[in-house]
Amino acid sequence: MRGAAQAAAWYQEAFGAQVGPKVPVPGGKFIQIELRLGDSTVMLADEFPDMGVLSPLSVGGTYGALHIATDNADALWERAVAAGATVHQPLAGHVLG
Repeated sequence: MRGAAQAAAWYQEAFGAQVGPKVPVPGGKFIQIELRLGDSTVMLADEFPDMGVLSPLSVGGTYGALHIATDNADALWERAVAAGATVHQPLAGHVLG
């Protein structure tokens, strides 16, 4: 999804993110939307090709990964799938440490 506002709404639905301050620019775009996931902050922006800011759709896929610490990975996974997440790899148990 290319639109930062639409992405922020999806993160709210899928992960319960809280939307913080937004910095709009002319043309209905956002140069920054702050999302809070637990005690972490994630920033989103619309595409600005002239500044080299492109969406994953424009670069052929995601360029990073989002790791979310949770006490119930299964419930968060199901919530994301119910919100329309595309599963590329099944949820698997991993022990870190």
